[in-house]
Amino acid sequence: MIDKVVADDPAKFLSICAGLIPRELALTLEARTPGGLDADDWALALEVFRAIKDTLPNATDRQPGEVLEFVSKAIRTANAKLIEVEPEDTAPLDVDQNAS
Repeated sequence: MIDKVVADDPAKFLSICAGLIPRELALTLEARTPGGLDADDWALALEVFRAIKDTLPNATDRQPGEVLEFVSKAIRTANAKLIEVEPEDTAPLDVDQNAS
């Protein structure tokens, strides 16, 4: 009979199962993201972690401060303002062909 309920009405089966779980246990099964981050911020953090591992393959073998320094430098470099320098307008050097 349970197999029939699972096949015919999975939502009803899950509802019955949820009703059988003690309330205290249900509260301990709630998913929570680390640091109290909301789901969007946690997803962003995971993307950052993946980017660090892709860019710095041995990141797990380094000290956290060393990885943070690498990431901080990369962010500063990416946000740095490029200063373009115009070449000076100089006359070509007059090279004396007869000088030895």
